[in-house]
Amino acid sequence: KRESISNTILEKWRDFRKESGAFSTYIDPGTLLESLEDKNITNVEGWCSEHQCVTSAAFYIQTLIKDNPIIIEEFKNYFHNIGIEKVTSYWWTNSIYTLYYLALSFDSIDAKEELNIVLENIFNKQNEDGSFSQLQDDRLFYTGKSIEALLFDYDKYKDSIELGINYLLNNQYEDGSWDNSHSLLIPNPSEFNVSNVSECSISTHGTNVRAKEFNRLFTTATILSAL
Repeated sequence: KRESISNTILEKWRDFRKESGAFSTYIDPGTLLESLEDKNITNVEGWCSEHQCVTSAAFYIQTLIKDNPIIIEEFKNYFHNIGIEKVTSYWWTNSIYTLYYLALSFDSIDAKEELNIVLENIFNKQNEDGSFSQLQDDRLFYTGKSIEALLFDYDKYKDSIELGINYLLNNQYEDGSWDNSHSLLIPNPSEFNVSNVSECSISTHGTNVRAKEFNRLFTTATILSAL
């Protein structure tokens, strides 16, 4: 609730906004370099740049706070200027992550035209087996995210949703969980984007890698939220 968030916290949070209206993950390169304590990392401009995946999540938070309609319009204009069909995800292996939060945001403010565009872009990413994403080992996570978003228009996407649910149920373990999805991306700190995600190795440390998920918790929680 808005009343539980102090103005000081909101101001600090909004310090992460760039002039474009987008949000960054970090804002102080010097402090970030000190905290990393890695002599091999000397440039973190990529990590301190604006990120569309972070901005879409911030957009959704702003729609819940409901304290500043001007900022909400600025978020809308930011993504309109990019083009919803062109959005990317800096910290994730697929733009579905950004589209998911855009779906939540536009639904929250009853922006039906924009929501329809987002849902159509998600729908177009579905594979023949019902899954979503190009990579084989992150499809469970993105299928969960995609189904949850498409439920905003169940009547239109009923067949797609049911196909996706069947994919998930067919890949569920006997204990009720699903396999790990290595969907979190850790780019090189100096890079503003990752040109070929499929070439990133899966690891528990390092950069220019996909983070190895542990104990299937993140993927399983995501799918359960959708179902």
